[in-house]
Amino acid sequence: MHAKPSPVINSSPLIALVAALPDFEVLGQLVQKLIVPAEVLTELDAGGKKDDTAAIVRRAGFCELRVARPSQLNPLTMSLGKGESAVIQTALDENHPLVIIDEVRGRRAARLAGLRVIGSLGLLAELKHARLIADVRSCIGNMKAKGIHLSDSIIHQTLSNCGEIA
Repeated sequence: MHAKPSPVINSSPLIALVAALPDFEVLGQLVQKLIVPAEVLTELDAGGKKDDTAAIVRRAGFCELRVARPSQLNPLTMSLGKGESAVIQTALDENHPLVIIDEVRGRRAARLAGLRVIGSLGLLAELKHARLIADVRSCIGNMKAKGIHLSDSIIHQTLSNCGEIA
């Protein structure tokens, strides 16, 4: 991500990034704006008893909230949740070529739709490369402490890509 993009983000990466980053606002230095579809915010509100991600997203000046759209019949997104479908449809409708999705099926559908995909760990790596965070390892530790499941192979690959393991 060289020029500041305006990616569309799903709920799982938002939850993961709020857990990972001591200061969620640092993301605003990496992106021009972060597009959050209404369906994603609804999912975050539903989990509001577990964490305060929805409130943090609403307060973040770089997060741009979208109103709910009528769902469209799109064969690529029919098997996805409402949030992932809304992320992909918003990205296509508004010509945002980058989406932030962690789930495998959502990532696959986004790629099939011609979108570029990054996940929460990829975004942490981008923050490290931009020198906006000191290390990714502690962010991953924060995520795991909040109960976010990450595969050992993805952790190893991310830390290796960030130069945090030999």
